[in-house]
Amino acid sequence: MPTGDLEANRRETYDGRSRRVSTKGNAFMSETSYTFSVATGNDAVMPHSNQSQYSLQVGCQTKAAMSLGPSILVVSQEQSRQFTPNWAKPTVTNGDLWGYILILLDWSTWIQEVIFTCTSCTGWMHISFICQKGVKQTKTILPTDLDSYTYTVKTLLPYINYTASVVAVNAAGDGHPYIQYAMTDQEGNAKYL
Repeated sequence: MPTGDLEANRRETYDGRSRRVSTKGNAFMSETSYTFSVATGNDAVMPHSNQSQYSLQVGCQTKAAMSLGPSILVVSQEQSRQFTPNWAKPTVTNGDLWGYILILLDWSTWIQEVIFTCTSCTGWMHISFICQKGVKQTKTILPTDLDSYTYTVKTLLPYINYTASVVAVNAAGDGHPYIQYAMTDQEGNAKYL
């Protein structure tokens, strides 16, 4: 039994592979299992111990963190009624990705929302639509599609400046958006005066 004034609390922290990872408590990774045990230290000197025995180990799993936005979003092949956004996987996903959400706005008006969901991906759960307005679609994608994806958005209006936004979705929910602007072409044979 330790004697003396309390000087410190000590904690041993181990990750899921039984490696000691931290004694400070601020270096935890998202979606990782950890095991903790605690002891106290005091100002006692020998022959008395200055540290209590470590407590029984207690385990927990940290929650997921939001994903960053896609590493790139390029809109190409602009035509009068369609264009093609292409995006690549975020550099930091903070866990397993479940899919992406593509949102199209005409100024502040919600036009389309497309959910690209990977139902065969690790930890997958249902992804919900963000807004209840506009055209809604759900597309099933493969795990390899999470690295990069190309999709042609159709049924747009000519000569409109659209805002395209893509978010990656993981266990924490919708990640940070990557936003790109694209303008559809003028339709038909335009005559210039």
